[in-house]
Amino acid sequence: GPGGLDLFESLAERGVRLPVLFITAHADVPMAVRAMKSGAAEFLEKPFNGQVLLEKIQRALRDDAARLARRTEHEAVRRRFASLTNKEREVLAMIREGRPNKEIASRLEITPRAVELRRAGLMKKLEVGSLSELLRIAIEFEETSNGSSPAASSR
Repeated sequence: GPGGLDLFESLAERGVRLPVLFITAHADVPMAVRAMKSGAAEFLEKPFNGQVLLEKIQRALRDDAARLARRTEHEAVRRRFASLTNKEREVLAMIREGRPNKEIASRLEITPRAVELRRAGLMKKLEVGSLSELLRIAIEFEETSNGSSPAASSR
């Protein structure tokens, strides 16, 4: 059947992400580069120290747990953003532009109180307690949704 690296690449192409350490007695630089570019956690050559292997396994598991936590958090944030109404999205877009409530009200042809209510609704749905948190989560969500965040591109 396929070699370990071919199998790993095939799984990665299908979206299967596992913390994988490659151990080989016959490595070359192109093979190691290919494995790491495919998302391998580590590439070890025989012979190796058992303690080093254990440390590499522990690190790979910690990194994978952190990756899964980031993905879970991003999915939760995505669901919260999906719950926003179009009117709340309009208000959020203008808040991100730095517009005050009175200007938002004027542009949307609604009352300042309606802006306050929409703003309160979107803050509740996004589970934030301040304007700075609202802006931070909105910016981070946009970056990770566009794939431009380092967290988004991690293994």
